[in-house]
Amino acid sequence: MTNTSLIVGNILKYLPVVMGNISPLIGVVLSVTGEQDNTGGVFSKYSYIEEQSQYITYPYGYVALDLQAEYSVRKECFTDIEIKELSC
Repeated sequence: MTNTSLIVGNILKYLPVVMGNISPLIGVVLSVTGEQDNTGGVFSKYSYIEEQSQYITYPYGYVALDLQAEYSVRKECFTDIEIKELSC
């Protein structure tokens, strides 16, 4: 068993805050905006069989972080939307 706060600390230490350009995105910046509690709620939208869901709770753990990504996209990267009339 590992203290999940140590895992979060290591993720924050190695998570690149400024990622730069990832085509077609420009100036990508990631930031952590929060951390989900460790009660299993992050998995509530999914159904798992017993053999998998048993690893969600004690003595096992997980980390779920909320990330925010900010970036720009050059106008040249967008293609025009072509609107066609419907024929009925």
